[in-house]
Amino acid sequence: MLLCSALLALLIGCDSSADNGGPPLTESESENLVLGMLEVMADDTALEGVEIGFDDLELELSLEWTTPCENGGEVQMDGKIVNFENEVPPSFGSNTVLRAVPRSCGIRAPSGTDFVVVGDPDLEYVIRFEIFGFFEALTLDGSLRGALDWAVGDRNGDCPIDAAFEFAADSLSEDDSAPPIYLEGSACGHDIRVNIGDEDLLPLGEL
Repeated sequence: MLLCSALLALLIGCDSSADNGGPPLTESESENLVLGMLEVMADDTALEGVEIGFDDLELELSLEWTTPCENGGEVQMDGKIVNFENEVPPSFGSNTVLRAVPRSCGIRAPSGTDFVVVGDPDLEYVIRFEIFGFFEALTLDGSLRGALDWAVGDRNGDCPIDAAFEFAADSLSEDDSAPPIYLEGSACGHDIRVNIGDEDLLPLGEL
């Protein structure tokens, strides 16, 4: 007898005749699932009024909030932001670690595909910003790791994710356009490298 998670069984139905949940996600679907999940995680509406930024370079802030998903369900978020300052070389920045737990979260991916995702058990988002000198250069590195259970149509399965963010700018003058941010690694059994544009898809990237 084939086994399905109890929650996904309630969402899409599951019985012994299911063929291992149907075909797995394609590479394109996997990339879109990751982008859709990042979009939900980056929704910081619930944190309006919370001051983070770099005004306080000794800031250590623990956060916990819930974001509703476009097609029902929610994502529970919690984590910590720690700002820092270095003397040699002169720099300042922040370290952020967040945990995202989607609960029957209905996501509409950029491609238009509708997913329902559940944490298996969660995703961990880690990011480090560092600005050097008087805004002379910026580095950003981090990762997105964990696993999700997904359902789309009459298909379902699991999606382990292990990917890293990639970005570096050697100039931050107003006349320069920032290079894109990439997320590269593996998702749902596929190698991925997706351009996530700018900070709009980075959780807490604009606070």
